[in-house]
Amino acid sequence: MENKYFLPDWKDITLEGYELELATPNGWVTGVFPSVLEKNRELDECTPDDLQKLAHAVIRVPYLTKEQIEAEGWFFCNILIEDDETDYDIIVEGFMLNLSEDHWFQMELLPDHQIKIMEKYYENELSQIWRMRYDGPCPSINEFRTLCKWFKIK
Repeated sequence: MENKYFLPDWKDITLEGYELELATPNGWVTGVFPSVLEKNRELDECTPDDLQKLAHAVIRVPYLTKEQIEAEGWFFCNILIEDDETDYDIIVEGFMLNLSEDHWFQMELLPDHQIKIMEKYYENELSQIWRMRYDGPCPSINEFRTLCKWFKIK
């Protein structure tokens, strides 16, 4: 059975809304850092005390799932990843996010928690541009949201 969670390195945790699960005596609690460390606390600036608590906490993060990607506005579909203008195009299952009729992003999930994000748009009526935006690791929704923010996707 494939492991559904990983243990992030503490320095990978961004301070603005990093989703994680925290071990408590009553089981795992899902939340957002740093507010998950204290019940009913609003997300605000992280304090040195928060980092100290995090260093001693048992945390885990779920790997990126199809449902999380769809919740971010992408839809699951077949995507064209190679067009050699013959009958041998390569189509795989993936995700698409349409920005307009002429501009969209495609994403392919790869083994070992890797992804490829490609931007596609029409330069004119005859010319479609394909631009690889990212090809690398993306273990969780946290990294996925960061990538989308970096590439101004949405």
